[in-house]
Amino acid sequence: MKKLIPMPEIPQFRNAIKEITHICRFSGVDAGGDPIYNNAKLPILSAMGTVKLHGTNGSVCYNYKDGLWAQSKNIIITPLNDNAGFASFIEKNKDIFLDLMNEAVMEHRINTQEQTISIYGEWAGKGIQAGVGISELEKSFYIFGMKISYLYEDIDSFWVDSNIFNLHYNNIFHVQKFKIFEVDIDFNEPMFSNNKMVEMVLGVEKECPIAKHFGISGIGEGIVFEIVFNGNTYKWKMKGDKHAGIAKVKKVQKIDDVKLQKIIDVVDLVTPEWRLSQMYNETFDTVNGGKGDIKRTGDYLGSVVRDIMKEDLDIILGADLTPKEVNGKIAKKAREWFMLKLDEESGLHE
Repeated sequence: MKKLIPMPEIPQFRNAIKEITHICRFSGVDAGGDPIYNNAKLPILSAMGTVKLHGTNGSVCYNYKDGLWAQSKNIIITPLNDNAGFASFIEKNKDIFLDLMNEAVMEHRINTQEQTISIYGEWAGKGIQAGVGISELEKSFYIFGMKISYLYEDIDSFWVDSNIFNLHYNNIFHVQKFKIFEVDIDFNEPMFSNNKMVEMVLGVEKECPIAKHFGISGIGEGIVFEIVFNGNTYKWKMKGDKHAGIAKVKKVQKIDDVKLQKIIDVVDLVTPEWRLSQMYNETFDTVNGGKGDIKRTGDYLGSVVRDIMKEDLDIILGADLTPKEVNGKIAKKAREWFMLKLDEESGLHE
């Protein structure tokens, strides 16, 4: 029986930062089931961006048992219960999409008796959305992803390369065939890459590269970035707001990278090794045999911040910064040191 295999929501940049940091620093769990993190240096990774189109999400799925079917973002659709004509487009071009499914089977060695292929994209063009460059073009399907899932077992699905198709058909494209954006991100200080990505997004908002490719000048929506790391794909979206009209969207914003560097420098200055160690000893009374406890992480971080505010507030104010602006990074640095200290005490680094 056909079942909906929805396209997952694409999160924000902060989500990718959190996930990649977790996978790089997670060392397991302790006897109490609490996570253990190390203080490993984080990688510099290359992200690729493709144009985010302002249309409606569509996907086409296939397995041997159920055949071919079309989906909107939330439901399985048919020509009699359609979404902007997408199911009708799939039905009209059924043989073409079966050929694409066969290409996917051959390229990725998929067993369609046990697995379902889902090809995701944006159905965009005249009559679907208004006010953007792409809305002046014929309705077309712009592929951006492909996922494999299992029919009968509760096993996680996985993404495979969707830029494999020999697309010589009318009104079927892949977003990677158009303008590609590239940016290197140092995950030790990932926000330094923010402004470069914002500049890219604002360029797309000013002139949609895909619409321009077809001779139409008009605004675009934004960019979807992705990083492939350790076999996993991490995506995030960044959008302007002109495409949305009066609707509210989470608009991209530049950061003051000079100020960010100043914050980092001040935090490094006020969190020397001796202070982090001293607050550790005081928090856990190590003179009397006390030991660190991950359940008291908040107590330790609070002691570090309070000591800095008592002893070095003048350094922070002298740099034209406020406690609110530096406290987050102070806590982050202290937490990393604290987790490493707990690892050392537990013998993980012996």
